[in-house]
Amino acid sequence: MQKVQEPIMPVTVVLSDAIARKMQSVATPLVDTYESVIDRAVDALIEKNGKIAGAAVTTGTPTSAGVIAYPMEAPPSLTFSKPTAITLNGQQLDKDELYWNLLLFKVIAIAATKLLPHQLRQALLVNYREGQDERSGFRYIPEAKVSVQGADANGAWKATSHLIRSAQLQVDVVFRWDVKEGAAKPGQIGRMTYEPV
Repeated sequence: MQKVQEPIMPVTVVLSDAIARKMQSVATPLVDTYESVIDRAVDALIEKNGKIAGAAVTTGTPTSAGVIAYPMEAPPSLTFSKPTAITLNGQQLDKDELYWNLLLFKVIAIAATKLLPHQLRQALLVNYREGQDERSGFRYIPEAKVSVQGADANGAWKATSHLIRSAQLQVDVVFRWDVKEGAAKPGQIGRMTYEPV
């Protein structure tokens, strides 16, 4: 008989005024919530203790650190998920770069140096326009001489993983789903890795 995993339910936490003031002192105005500040603090503790970065991961099986490996080309839905650590071609991205679309834009810039222009455009799975055009959610990627439109988490990752394979880049992404309705694996941590052959 298969054991059914119970969903992780949201937890209500009461914060003291002192803790709330400390959190506000490190929050980005009009961007951060109490939850996002706590999330960054927990990520920093995990990183400091090395419980994710050095974990050995087996596909579909949780490790002692609770990380589950997923195939790069077929993860569960990434809706309501956020990267917590990314290494791209041996370089660890900064905390302010840990977003699915920012990873896509970085991968496009690197792929532009490894693929011919027509190969890059064939490998782009998101909307793009030739040249610089930053209207309607497009971002200009100077290395590629194209403007690319961002996508939701699933679309951004699909486009990113396709380009990573096409340009033979190396990537390691650790991510976490939010604890909310609609998340595929609420509160769980996943990992996707690709090493060029």
